[in-house]
Amino acid sequence: MKFTTIASIGGLCLLIQQTPAPAAFVDGIITAVFVGMGAGETSQIVSHIPKRDVSIFDILEQRDGDPFAGLPQPAADECKGQLQDGATVVFSPIGSDGIRIDGVPPACMTLANVYLGENPNQPGPIPMGSASLEYHNLSQEEIDKLHATLNEAQGQ
Repeated sequence: MKFTTIASIGGLCLLIQQTPAPAAFVDGIITAVFVGMGAGETSQIVSHIPKRDVSIFDILEQRDGDPFAGLPQPAADECKGQLQDGATVVFSPIGSDGIRIDGVPPACMTLANVYLGENPNQPGPIPMGSASLEYHNLSQEEIDKLHATLNEAQGQ
């Protein structure tokens, strides 16, 4: 803060004692002055923070090559266990941008919304029964991620 600003505020405070205005009115003026100064300095501080080209959704990635590492625990562990216990998951393409997954174990059905990440703009699954899911409007990368997540846990 500059010395002149501090001196101006000090002078204003000395003149307030001489003012016949109600205290609430004077309090409002003082509050407005301080809020204005604070907002100005805050905007200067914030303007110096560097911008990032990374989305929060890009941060949630696989760790150590485990496709279940970024999923909620212990549900991911239970899903992985059911896949390793002999579940047969079958992938069927639907057009060029969709996939149907049959034979999905119950623990894995509960994770269907987060297989592709937690980005609300990504396509969501459509349950087609107690062990079947459909995804539409997927990129090839998203289809590959679904394959990797469910097949890798089976050891395929």
